Amino acid sequence: MKRLYPAILISLAAQLPLGAWGTSPDSSRPDLLGLFDGGAAKITAASLIGAYTVPVPQKADSLPNPRNGRKPLYLLLAEQEETGDKKFYTPQEIAAMIREDYGDAPSEDDKKQIEKALAVLQSTKFGTDMCKAVAYGCSVESLEKAGIRLRVKEITYGADQSASGVVPPPLDYAGRTFIGLGKSGVSDTASPHQLALTILHEMSHVEDLRKNKIGTLAKAMYATEEKAVINGIAGYDEISRKYPGFHNDFYAFLVDVWAWKNESGAYPKHRFFTLPLGPGGAPMALSTEGFLNDYMPGISFWDSMKLMVNALWKSAYGNPKVKDDLVTAIRKAAWEKSAAYKSWRQNPVGPAPTVVTPTPTPTPTTPAPKPPKPPKPPKPPKPTHDDGGDTPSGGNGSGGGFNPGTYNPHFGDGI
Repeated sequence: MKRLYPAILISLAAQLPLGAWGTSPDSSRPDLLGLFDGGAAKITAASLIGAYTVPVPQKADSLPNPRNGRKPLYLLLAEQEETGDKKFYTPQEIAAMIREDYGDAPSEDDKKQIEKALAVLQSTKFGTDMCKAVAYGCSVESLEKAGIRLRVKEITYGADQSASGVVPPPLDYAGRTFIGLGKSGVSDTASPHQLALTILHEMSHVEDLRKNKIGTLAKAMYATEEKAVINGIAGYDEISRKYPGFHNDFYAFLVDVWAWKNESGAYPKHRFFTLPLGPGGAPMALSTEGFLNDYMPGISFWDSMKLMVNALWKSAYGNPKVKDDLVTAIRKAAWEKSAAYKSWRQNPVGPAPTVVTPTPTPTPTTPAPKPPKPPKPPKPPKPTHDDGGDTPSGGNGSGGGFNPGTYNPHFGDGI
């Protein structure tokens, strides 16, 4: 028994053309990671329907077990917080569940691909801003120094090309924040630009975790996905301009919708998408017109995007209990990011760097003789009563940037 997982399915819009019915996993291009969490494709009709599937979560008989259908750790911890019924897990169990949910530490080859993606982010304003918001820069070393642990997870394909092993949203536990990436997304044949968008999306979730000092986002899932979508659109717009050879059809569509709704731009060009909007999250083929009319009818892009996120994630998240102040805080941050993107679009190229022209060295010449100085007048006699004095001039010195000192996060080894 399986169900569709929309947190991954949204990326299918970018995966056309698709392979033929019954093709092998290689021909289904699993290297095209989802724009959001997870990866791995399943072809169900030639160039028409694609779906990600995962086992329906069931009650675990024992923990940990990677194939017993237990809930992801971030949900288990959120439910414990909600009910107050704390179940004790040993450090070994926690470590095993984190490994099952998010994967293993990246290999040296994985790190090379991740560094390429981080270099793409570093070359853009929105990527750099996000790296600085959660770490100290766009590099694996900077992320690790900030307590962010990147993990890589293999997606397991079944005989029917179904996929298991999806990657949950980031989790903050014991001073470390875990991000899972699909193995195919860090392969040497995958696009570093697409991986950059995936990491940017995950970093948006990490920012929500850290700014709000929480361990999971289970009580604000729709809000955090809305913010991640805004970050993804801004990131894609900038990356695709800087690297013209990179294209993602679904993000390009969302950029077109932004321009149409917010800037009186042209109506988005005709496309077909396959998205999990059928009964129970079943995949459904939609045209641009049908998608806009039925799932993005808002007047502004902001309102339309919220409706879209709710529709796409409905079958996965349902109607969970939310924490109102957390949702408000995350949506406020999303609105601020939206305003920053709006401002950037007015001048997307950015100002040219300031060029400092060196002062030309004057040609040496023989100076003219200076006229003799006039004689100095005699000094007046000192007063008998001193009713004043010379005021010392103010001191001067060189300023300096604030140096917080060496960062020592006290993160231990292990998980």
